[in-house]
Amino acid sequence: MSTKVTKWGNSLALRIPHELAKKYRFRDGAKVAFTETQKGVLVSAVVETTRRLPTLREAMANFIPEMMERVDWGSDVGKEIIR
Repeated sequence: MSTKVTKWGNSLALRIPHELAKKYRFRDGAKVAFTETQKGVLVSAVVETTRRLPTLREAMANFIPEMMERVDWGSDVGKEIIR
């Protein structure tokens, strides 16, 4: 399988065939690394670790009632009136 190097602004770009992009999960905007080898250049995906959001239990683990603050929103007006 081969591809073409294309001019893109002042840089050059490699087109990744659809089959390879799908197989190796390349997406638009994905980062890649270039490694020089004796036979040429190796292009590999850069795997970025994403920060996982804490679960509600983890987020509330250090909660203490003193963290709450009472807020006076004023009197109800219009459709906000709760009956």
